Amino acid sequence: MSIIAKYKFDKSIYADLLPEFNTEFTSDKYNTTDEEVDGIITRTIESDELPTLMRFGTTIADQNIPTPEAYSLLEILNMNTSGLETMQMMFFRCNNVSRIDCEWDTSKVTDMY
Repeated sequence: MSIIAKYKFDKSIYADLLPEFNTEFTSDKYNTTDEEVDGIITRTIESDELPTLMRFGTTIADQNIPTPEAYSLLEILNMNTSGLETMQMMFFRCNNVSRIDCEWDTSKVTDMY
């Protein structure tokens, strides 16, 4: 298994931040491990397969609806983007991200909206 995503999120904002994956990339295709320090979760997601879509933000268009899942994301420590075909709204409303530390392979991406 290889890492497809490693990120930090604030548990006090949102209890279980998992990115949205394409529908055929289901939970039986990846393993998740967490480390917690003072309410900050460092989550590692590993898989033998790569998703074609990975979204940490929300697609909710109504700006008045609170979206704590998006706000809880703090850092991206590692992300394998080589399988992604779309990055549409990947970080929509992720206002608390302070660092993204990864190399982007966007060779298959057709939508970066």
